[in-house]
Amino acid sequence: SLEKAGDSAKASVQSALVSLGDLLAGYNAIIDGEASDKHSAYKKLTGDFKTTEKKLDKAKKDVASLGKEADKFFSAWEKDLASISSDSVREKSAARLELAKQRYVALGDTLTKARAELAPVIQDLSDQILFLGRDLSPEAIADLQDEAEALNRQAAEATETVKAMLQSAGKAQAEAETAIDEE
Repeated sequence: SLEKAGDSAKASVQSALVSLGDLLAGYNAIIDGEASDKHSAYKKLTGDFKTTEKKLDKAKKDVASLGKEADKFFSAWEKDLASISSDSVREKSAARLELAKQRYVALGDTLTKARAELAPVIQDLSDQILFLGRDLSPEAIADLQDEAEALNRQAAEATETVKAMLQSAGKAQAEAETAIDEE
């Protein structure tokens, strides 16, 4: 169940990242003038925004669930240590426990940071969506060009950072699972 919780947390962060990419594509279609019906595109944009927020919330819950699963798993392992009569075996198991704990803490921290990396992008995007909500005129859209450019840079940087974090999280989880499997 610990491995499943780790997989779920990683998948939730990945899903939020994909959703953000779709959200930005819709936003950019309006900003770049590619949307044939700006009002329909805006309506879809607001729906996509809500979907992305829900996925970020799910990622937060899944990362918290990972922490709870890890706590239960490692607590049970610690109890098992007390039942091991051989000092040598108990010390080896305790060392593997600490290694696995460190790696799962690293996994949780990485996924928490990855989710947090997306928060400023979402906030800036929310501001611009609200701005457009009252005025989809060509002039209003033109007024957002500088902000849109900055937002797209910010989103690209956050996306690359989160992708690297997800890769790191996968490696941390694999190492932790190896430590646990060898126990």
